[in-house]
Amino acid sequence: MDSRTLFIVGDQVRKMVEVCRNNADNRNALVKENFIKQIFILTHNAYFHREVTYPHADKYEFVSFYLVRKIDNRSSVRLCDKHNPDEPTARMNINPVKNSYAALWEEYKEVSTAVPLMNAIRRILEYYFLQLCGYD
Repeated sequence: MDSRTLFIVGDQVRKMVEVCRNNADNRNALVKENFIKQIFILTHNAYFHREVTYPHADKYEFVSFYLVRKIDNRSSVRLCDKHNPDEPTARMNINPVKNSYAALWEEYKEVSTAVPLMNAIRRILEYYFLQLCGYD
């Protein structure tokens, strides 16, 4: 999908999230339809993730971000949260994806075996030289 299509699909997903918000907090209904109770959005595309979340994530009161990983043929699901600076005993959900380059560096930090490590390094170098510097 090109960037135009991703934008259109992202807009539709944001509308569905608003319907879910409407169902979670019906005191301030923003959407008249009342048929989506929960939505799961799975993507490996950092650009699409950005279209769906940024700068809208702060409006989503009932959204949780999870990171799904497969390492050594084992899948894991981790809630992305941290301590809330305003309330020391509370935790707050955070968006784990900044951009695809930052995601590659996070992958590099977590990889423990040689082949995936070399793949992460290759992708970091490719992204840096091709996308950021413009070199072939």
